[in-house]
Amino acid sequence: MAHLDRSLIRAMADARREATRPGVSVYTAKRWERALCLAAGDPYEAEKIAVSETMGDERLSPDLASAARLSWLGVDSLDRTFNVRLTGPDVTLGDVIAGECEMPADLVDAVDVAAHRRRVVREQVHRALALLSERQRHVVKAAHGIAPVPQYRPGLDDAELAHELDVTPYQVQQARTKGQKRFSELYRAGAQAW
Repeated sequence: MAHLDRSLIRAMADARREATRPGVSVYTAKRWERALCLAAGDPYEAEKIAVSETMGDERLSPDLASAARLSWLGVDSLDRTFNVRLTGPDVTLGDVIAGECEMPADLVDAVDVAAHRRRVVREQVHRALALLSERQRHVVKAAHGIAPVPQYRPGLDDAELAHELDVTPYQVQQARTKGQKRFSELYRAGAQAW
């Protein structure tokens, strides 16, 4: 039963990657997601990590890392209607970015869009972290080295992290598992709103 369970979960995850990451293989999507975790959710930092020695044998070529980032971010148009429920039917993504960048919409370019997207991703990461319990938030931040928490290697430094939090290593593992699952749900829900 355990083998069947793992096989089904793996098959469903691969099917999700194939459906949501057009243009890249499932294997590339898996490696990209690992780099994204190491980058604490920042896709532009993940692109740098994906081509670095940090990834070891799973390192991506620069072109493949760029394709994986574009696939993960998705293609968007500045002319598409922004969230109709929040802003109404006449406001476009370009208008929103122009307003946040404090410049006319016709002057917004790819650099502005990339900077805006990085800011939105960073805000969404911290918004999702804020909704976790205090222990889960600390353990998830420690797994990725998100300031002000120093980085602890999951599984290897659990005893040290447990001592810092005044809990058992088992409680640290539970907080990491539950926290990462909850963070993933919250982050995806927030990304859909964008």
